[in-house]
Amino acid sequence: MDYVDENLFEFLLIFIGLIAIYSGLISYIQKGVSSESPVSRFRGISLTLILVSGIIFLFNAENGWITLLGVLLLPVLTSFKQLKTNEILVNKYLPDTFFNLLEENLTKYGYAFEKDVRPDDLAITSKYYTNYDFTHSNEKIKVNWKDSEQSTIQAEFINFQDKDFIKEMVIALREARPPISYLSYNKISLVVAVICLYIGCIRLYGY
Repeated sequence: MDYVDENLFEFLLIFIGLIAIYSGLISYIQKGVSSESPVSRFRGISLTLILVSGIIFLFNAENGWITLLGVLLLPVLTSFKQLKTNEILVNKYLPDTFFNLLEENLTKYGYAFEKDVRPDDLAITSKYYTNYDFTHSNEKIKVNWKDSEQSTIQAEFINFQDKDFIKEMVIALREARPPISYLSYNKISLVVAVICLYIGCIRLYGY
């Protein structure tokens, strides 16, 4: 235990490196398209709770509970706020392809909608919000995206009851993406992982 206490920073760097590799691999397998529901959101917070608990108690056993409460309060409140929200997260995707697929599927499922595109005046980059309001229900879709060749896209399905539609959108988005290289797709996370693993291992072995 003394060895672990003396090398907490090194073990933390190694852990961050492994997590970066794992996250990049999962994202590559999913072709950069993932969905998140209230259930998966709570599951993620639970895993975060376990991870943060371990780190905090290792670093600060006396005030661990107080620090833990402060760290987790914001994500827990956010999760409760989004109980009726499902999301589709898309990394490095063409906005035109995304919106074409979304509107094709909405039309196929018989949704009548009004579309509204607004720029985010507070953002430094060219960030936009595209809202889809449905005529006969309180359901809506809010899409956050950037006006660039490849954008990170976040689609929030608010009060949306049709889970099959969301599943079909995820499948359609994955199928429409051209083949991607693992190394080029994850180059940033891999660089971070290599640096963390290298520094952690070197320091751990006393070099």
